[in-house]
Amino acid sequence: WRVTSPVQTGADKLVIDQVVSQLQQAKLKQVIEEKPDALALAKYGLAPPQFVVTAEALVGERGESRTFKVEGGIENTFDGTVYLRREGDEQVWSAEGGVRWALQKSTFDLREKTVLGIDEAKTTRLEVKTKNNEYALERDALAGWRLVRPFQAAADQATLTGAFGALNEQSALSFPADT
Repeated sequence: WRVTSPVQTGADKLVIDQVVSQLQQAKLKQVIEEKPDALALAKYGLAPPQFVVTAEALVGERGESRTFKVEGGIENTFDGTVYLRREGDEQVWSAEGGVRWALQKSTFDLREKTVLGIDEAKTTRLEVKTKNNEYALERDALAGWRLVRPFQAAADQATLTGAFGALNEQSALSFPADT
């Protein structure tokens, strides 16, 4: 998955999985109003909608493209449900509040926040240069990590695994404005 607008960047797989799961499994609870007029739509936060989600999927054996669109309104403060309308359907429905929480994501929520994302298993060489230190390591499929500069020696595998883990735990706290 990739975020394509307003910026082009990687997407957070876990967040996207939540959104897709809601689109696939969310249940509409009940019809709130069969044929709402403009005032009713405004009352439910659907004129204009608070959020609009358009999903495209390949369905069926032939992989035909299908588009699904849902408009979200405000939260019902009585029971925490959210008002929804499906494209082409006049009815206003209620759905569990988690639907709104999952679908009403910001670009920041959707973006991959891993700063480095280094996969130790795919890394074969690591060079580090600082003001006071410089070294290089290489990974051999059989022997594991070895220090190759400034001298040759076996490397501490546990320390390197911890270092890769620490690097991969670093997450972006913010991004420049999405323009």
